[in-house]
Amino acid sequence: MDRFKDAALRALEEKKIQELKAQRVEKVKERDRIAEATRQLMEKQREEKRVEEQRKQEQIILEQEKKQRMHQALQRQESAGREQGTARRGQQRREEERKAEEQRQEQARKAEEQRQEAIREAARREQLRRDEERRLEEQRREEQRRRDAEAAEQERLRLEALKLPPPECFRCKHPIHKSAINAAGKFWHKEHFVCYQCDQPLLGGKFYDKDGQLYCDSDYLRLFARKCSRCRQPILAKVIEANGLFFHADHLLCLECDAPLDAGFRESLGLLYCPKHADGPKTCFGCRGKIQNEEVLIAMGRTWHEQHFKCCECQQPPPHGSFCERDGKAYCEKDFDRLFSPKCHECRKPITGRVVSAMGVQWHAEHFVCTQCKTSLTGGVAYRIRDDKPYCEQH
Repeated sequence: MDRFKDAALRALEEKKIQELKAQRVEKVKERDRIAEATRQLMEKQREEKRVEEQRKQEQIILEQEKKQRMHQALQRQESAGREQGTARRGQQRREEERKAEEQRQEQARKAEEQRQEAIREAARREQLRRDEERRLEEQRREEQRRRDAEAAEQERLRLEALKLPPPECFRCKHPIHKSAINAAGKFWHKEHFVCYQCDQPLLGGKFYDKDGQLYCDSDYLRLFARKCSRCRQPILAKVIEANGLFFHADHLLCLECDAPLDAGFRESLGLLYCPKHADGPKTCFGCRGKIQNEEVLIAMGRTWHEQHFKCCECQQPPPHGSFCERDGKAYCEKDFDRLFSPKCHECRKPITGRVVSAMGVQWHAEHFVCTQCKTSLTGGVAYRIRDDKPYCEQH
């Protein structure tokens, strides 16, 4: 009985021990759960703290980026402001330069208009002067023709009264049996009263007596008349001579500024200037620019850059400096002959010397000969035309 009771007690004790063990295990598990929960809570708190710190760091970075962007924006605005200020200043400068250029162009245009007006006025005065000279010359020639006609009529009447032989033609040296032309104290057949240079008829036109020979107006002016050093035209009225140069009365002017030289002038490079411009740089007549530290070319009474003195036709410098002048323009000999020299009917080459006009064409004097015997037909020699070719009277 006691043995059963002891076994029951031992079983009860073992049960209690098992329960205590179970309680201890539960307490350990509870402690572990609390520790795990605490650990998880602390981990969560640390994570939240880390996230918060990261968020704060990101916020700080964002603030810094925002400040940097604002700073960059301010810098861009300042740069744009500076650029705009520079652009405005550049625009203002360009506007001022444009206005200054417009003013300069306007002044140049007005100066050019004034110069052109002065040129037109000078041309008008020159034309009036020439018209007056032509009118006076026509009156003189008309008076001379009237006197010559009266003298010829008186001579004819005198010869008829004296029964003297008929007068001799100064050109062909043959007697004049019909009407004679009395001019320059000599008698002429009508068909022989021609220009000594070009054989053009002189009856009814202007002519000049030079060394016993008669010349038409154009040939006399071209060969013998003095040319004005300013306008390069023949001087038919009063001649002004200065320093070996000749001028129309109103063309004695400074070559640089067109100032009248009545009060005095100075010579430079063989040309005439006012005292103000005698020693300064000269103006090139070709480009109108100043000739600085270069050799000055003198031609046609003007100063030139050497490279700007050209033939007005081919725009090339005249070979070897040899040129021809016509109406104030320079030509090389080739272009001058091509444009202005008459062509010989026989050889088709330009005639640069004496021109013989016959049969409605021009000839070299040595080429106007009899087609058969080659005898010269110049000098008033009678000739016949057969098959559009000249023949002497013997052939």
